Amino acid sequence: MKNIKLNKFLASIFFVCISLFSYCGFANENQDANFKNEKQWNLKIGETKYPALFEDNDGYSDDFLDEVVADIQLIYARYPEDTLRILDEKEKFFVKNNEITSKKRITPPEFWPKEFTDNHLYMAQLNIKDHIIIRSGLLKGYKKAIKLKKRNFKKFKKLYEFIDYFNNIGDHINPEKLLELYDFRFAPSPQIMRSKAIIEFNNYKNKNPVKQYKMFLPSILEVNKSDDDIIKGYFFYHAVCFDKKYNEVNKVFPLVYLDNKWKIIIVPIGT
Repeated sequence: MKNIKLNKFLASIFFVCISLFSYCGFANENQDANFKNEKQWNLKIGETKYPALFEDNDGYSDDFLDEVVADIQLIYARYPEDTLRILDEKEKFFVKNNEITSKKRITPPEFWPKEFTDNHLYMAQLNIKDHIIIRSGLLKGYKKAIKLKKRNFKKFKKLYEFIDYFNNIGDHINPEKLLELYDFRFAPSPQIMRSKAIIEFNNYKNKNPVKQYKMFLPSILEVNKSDDDIIKGYFFYHAVCFDKKYNEVNKVFPLVYLDNKWKIIIVPIGT
C-alpha cells in the first residue's frame, strides 16, 4: 500500500516537473505552436524571406490578409535591404493570445505610406527563426484602403495602365504625344505653361525626357482623395519613382484623376 502511494506521489512530482520544464524550458520554442495548422504568410526583404504574423488579426479573412501582405511586399520591393534601418527595440505583442517580445523595429525609408509611421513592422524570434510582426493599427489602415479601392476599382485599374504606359514609352516620342500625359489646368497660367512645355519637349528632339524614371506601382495606402487645397477631393497619387540618373528613390510626379484619366499635373502642391 505504501509503495502504491509512493508511486502515485512520485508520478505527481514527475508530472509537475515535466509541466514546469515544458513551460519554462520550451516556452519560446512553442510560442508559435498555435500557428502551425494555419495559413502561413511570408515577406521578402532584399534576398531574405521571413514568415509574417499579424497582431490581433481576428475577424480578418485570409483574402484580406493576402492583399495586405502583397501590398507590403510591393513597397519593400522598391528598396534594397541595406537601405532599411533595423533598430534594436523590444516591444510586446499578442498574436493569437501568445505574448511575443520583439527584438527589432524596422524603420521605413522616407517615401513610405504615412500609415507605417505609427505602425512600424517589428521582428521577433520564434523557434529560433526571425518573424515579421504586422501591427493591428496597420491592418486597420489597410481595411479602409481596400474598401476605397473596391468602391473605385476603375480608377485604380486606369492608374495601373497609366503607369505601365509611362514605364514603356520608347527612347523616342513625339512631343505632342508626351504632352497628353500632362494637365495644366491647375497652373497659374495654364496656356503659358503648356506653351513652355511644348518648347521644352521639342528641345529634346523627340528624345524621351522622362526615360530616366521608373514609376512604381502604388501601395493602395498611397492612392486617396487629396486634402490639398488646389486639388481637394480629386483622387491623387504622388508617384514614387526610381531615378536612374541619380540611383535613388524619390517622389517625382503628382498624378491626379481628371475627366476619367490619370494625368501628371504641373503645379507645386503640398500633398
